[in-house]
Amino acid sequence: MTDEQPPSESPADAPADASAGAPPAATPARFSYGAHAEIELGASGFRAPRWPGRGEVFVAYRDVTHVVVEPRALAIGTRFGLVLLNRGQLGGEAPARELAEALRARVFALPGGDERRARFARLDAKQRARRPWIAALLVAVTGVVYALQQLVPGFYDAAIYRPPLLALGEWWRYAATQFLHANPAHLLMNAVSALIAGAFVERSLGRAGTLFVAGAAGFGAMYASRFGAYSELLGFSGVAAGFFGALLAIEFFAPAEAPASARIPRMILVIVVALQAALDLLPWLLPRWAAHTAGWAHLGGFAAGALAALLVRDSARALVVLGAAAAVAVSAASFGVVARNLFDPMPALEQRARTMLQGPVVNAMELNNLAWQIATTKAPTPRALEAAAQLAEMAAALTGRSEPTVLDTLAEVYFALGRKDEAIAVIEQAIALAPGDTYYEEQRRRFNGERAADDRPKPPLEQESPTPPDRGAEPGLPPGEIELPPGDEITV
Repeated sequence: MTDEQPPSESPADAPADASAGAPPAATPARFSYGAHAEIELGASGFRAPRWPGRGEVFVAYRDVTHVVVEPRALAIGTRFGLVLLNRGQLGGEAPARELAEALRARVFALPGGDERRARFARLDAKQRARRPWIAALLVAVTGVVYALQQLVPGFYDAAIYRPPLLALGEWWRYAATQFLHANPAHLLMNAVSALIAGAFVERSLGRAGTLFVAGAAGFGAMYASRFGAYSELLGFSGVAAGFFGALLAIEFFAPAEAPASARIPRMILVIVVALQAALDLLPWLLPRWAAHTAGWAHLGGFAAGALAALLVRDSARALVVLGAAAAVAVSAASFGVVARNLFDPMPALEQRARTMLQGPVVNAMELNNLAWQIATTKAPTPRALEAAAQLAEMAAALTGRSEPTVLDTLAEVYFALGRKDEAIAVIEQAIALAPGDTYYEEQRRRFNGERAADDRPKPPLEQESPTPPDRGAEPGLPPGEIELPPGDEITV
């Protein structure tokens, strides 16, 4: 199998003499390839069967960047693509190694042979390196986070990307949200993409280089997301896109830096990237559960990953190691903050409430949700409850006191503050807006003392769905499935 080569080096255009730059004493040689084809090593280059389609391709020795025998193929990297020759068609391992050594001898015999030999040795060392595992580690982390997302109450809300909360300075959401996923299918798609592309990246750039690319892609995805009107954003696809950006950048701008075994035929790579771009531009082609693609995040991750890959050089080793360490540190610190807020949520909630009250007016539901969190958290502080009361009153005013759920939050806060008469008056307004709803009537019984103060009835949405109301769930969804209704978009 081969990539397309430049027209000037096709078989028809190869010079008859072909002596310019030829290795001294290079004897032409032929190797059988299957029953009806062969590979011919000439004076200045070699001819091999073209894939896909019929015909041959001519590759000059001066354009060969690496040659390696793999378990199933002889991989020949060039400045213009990748040539893959099936070992079975060559007759097995021995003929494949014989051809590889013959190609190497001709390449090393060219002017500048010592430099070419040194490059091959460097790429051989990368080829012999331990099996890549950085992408597998990152995917394993996303799996653990997904499990926590299902098992730990509040984990999702403590980590999810929401612009109003980011505007309040909750920086950790930029990193933590990239490890969240909407459902198993979302996780599986991102995991497969990251595993495949990340393994190829690590074979070329090493462990530190791969972490550097992942960190840059994550940063680029989140930065570019600012240009998209995303109400919620989650998923590892920005990093996966960064890995593909790195592969494309290496393939077209630094092919001599990649072992032949770490390259993908250009046509396949371009088709995959073009397909993803088409789906980002035309999301209606996707099934409904997968149609909320974060095009800006993919673009930002792709561009940042490509740029980061081109920065991975021996001369920039310190920068790469520092960037990789920073990516790990930021991710660890982000989940450290999430864990702290889960185990001791009140300081974070109180700080968020103060910041929200001091800033510009935000979405009414964000005000309402935060007020409810404070009021229903175990042992809220008086200062936090006073702030929650202000938030709930603002939310009620912004909704014209016409939303029973918002009024219920206000009543809950008043009750937590010991202002029972006000709580009863407000819940009466909610009952008038939702007559016959037993939840609000049970809340009134609780506020009246007919029901224990700590015996809070189950809200209607919680009775129908296992996911919180602000996650846009619909009745009947199994745990872990996040439905994406219009107007409450979660982008992945």
